[in-house]
Amino acid sequence: MVALGTESQEQATAAQEARDRADAKDAELTTERGRVAELVNENHRLKVQNDTLKKQVAAEATATKETEEVGHLKRRNDELSAQVVILKNRITELQNLRSDQGEADPEAARAEKNQELEKLQEALTEKDKTIEMLKTALNLL
Repeated sequence: MVALGTESQEQATAAQEARDRADAKDAELTTERGRVAELVNENHRLKVQNDTLKKQVAAEATATKETEEVGHLKRRNDELSAQVVILKNRITELQNLRSDQGEADPEAARAEKNQELEKLQEALTEKDKTIEMLKTALNLL
């Protein structure tokens, strides 16, 4: 009988040890599941942060492009404004020349000056239109 008691006690001890090992494995598994959940949350947070940074970079690139475009339009506007001033001065010069020459001027010379004056006035009108378009484009930005 003593052998039976020892044997059943050994079995009880072995069963207890197996339960302890199973409990330890369950605790370890629970810890690992918690760690996995933390890593999933961290991964999600980093993805959101990455998306936000991508949007910021895209917005900055767009802003930089718009700034460059505005700068280009302003420079072009300045160039055209300078051309308009030159054309206006030339028109004034031609008008003064025409009025200084008076009636003694041959008809051919007068026609040539008038034709040049008309061309300059047309060019001035075109430049004014272009300036207005550039101003409109600048206002839209």
